[in-house]
Amino acid sequence: MEELEHLVQERTAEIEHALLHDKLTGLPNRALLMTRLEACLERRKRHREHRFAVLFLDFDRFKLINDSLGHEIGDLLLVEIAGRLRERLRATDTVCHACTASRLGGDEFIVLLEDLKEERDAARVAERLLGLLAEPYEVAEQTLHVTASIGIATSDRDYGHAGDILRDADTAMYRAKAAGRARYAMFDTLMHREVSARLSLETELRRAVRDDELDQHYQPIVRLSDGKLAGFEALVRWSHPQRGPVPATELIEVAEETGLIQPLSINLLRRACRQLKDWQTRYPDADALKMSVNFSRRLLIDPDLVKKIGAAVEESGLDPRHLALEITESAMLKEDAETLRVFEDVRQMGIWLHLDDFGTGYSSLACLYRLPLSALKIDRAFLREACARREHTVVLDAIVRIARAFKLQIIAEGIEEPEQLELLRGLGIDLGQGYLLGRPSNVETTEALLQGRSVMCGV
Repeated sequence: MEELEHLVQERTAEIEHALLHDKLTGLPNRALLMTRLEACLERRKRHREHRFAVLFLDFDRFKLINDSLGHEIGDLLLVEIAGRLRERLRATDTVCHACTASRLGGDEFIVLLEDLKEERDAARVAERLLGLLAEPYEVAEQTLHVTASIGIATSDRDYGHAGDILRDADTAMYRAKAAGRARYAMFDTLMHREVSARLSLETELRRAVRDDELDQHYQPIVRLSDGKLAGFEALVRWSHPQRGPVPATELIEVAEETGLIQPLSINLLRRACRQLKDWQTRYPDADALKMSVNFSRRLLIDPDLVKKIGAAVEESGLDPRHLALEITESAMLKEDAETLRVFEDVRQMGIWLHLDDFGTGYSSLACLYRLPLSALKIDRAFLREACARREHTVVLDAIVRIARAFKLQIIAEGIEEPEQLELLRGLGIDLGQGYLLGRPSNVETTEALLQGRSVMCGV
């Protein structure tokens, strides 16, 4: 009976350990971490001098290791990382009484620092960990290099729940990544206000998309040889009830982060197609105009994307040859078979495909070989450089020659000065857009332009 009782105790201890520890690394898991965090919060309530901090660690570009070397190598690397954390935190530290590392999952780890002398001392631990974790790893006879981004949240905010301090440490970690990775950031009052404002903006955008409250503006695209109107780029705009106009870059960023970019983009496409068809019906000289619509890479995960594009064109009655989808180079970074099939299907419909921001990424020339493109849009940075330093004109000239070799139309964006326009004309570039030629405008202003479309802004 004594042996049996001893065996039961051993098995019970093993089960309890398994329930509270990560199977891969042996570190405490989320359940045990939350228990310890709640205990810290309770102790803080009773003893105000008790200080603690949470360090949220996320390893930069860890997915690249999994994708390129395989998940087995990735798991071995995680074990090595856990070993370093365990060994480093086991040593006596001069800034806190107890240091505990936990694994949340994936490449996310938490370090709980208890009995800190000062909350700011958590930054000292973070600095040491950044150096320790950046040292090379020997895994399966390979030398791997990986860095961490760390977010810090401390007990000085008097949190009520363990999940709240974990959330703020996570937020600070993303701030560290946005600042360039391989560094730490501490959660502060300003960050809290920014996060609250961002959450409010996301909520308002969901409502605006649901209720179709976003505006649509149209920026002219001009034929540079004679200044006549060739088409428009459809752009989404949003006037927030309290903030007023929201910058387009912020709007798109929030839409992509929340997944709203898919319904927003499809709605933009439908409205743009209907609008151009309406103008072609009402204005005889508008029958040759084209409408360009931005195409987010986030749309590529939708298995019904091609059907939705086809439905938007068919419902409007627009000839697909008068529609162009603008794709950025970031959408090309993962040129899998499914992505290429989407672009081929879209091109088979007769829809134009424009490569936006040409030359600013890593794979532009490769894109020209593989994608069924119709046109290149030259990024405004090339135009600025060419006008600031005339020797850089050779870059623009090279882009023109490349496009001609692939029988692609050329569109320049960001034209703001007369000298920029003259330079582009001299290079023989087909089309252009920018504030010199016309700003994005609402439907009423655009229709006034259509009535006198033979002359554009004195060009």
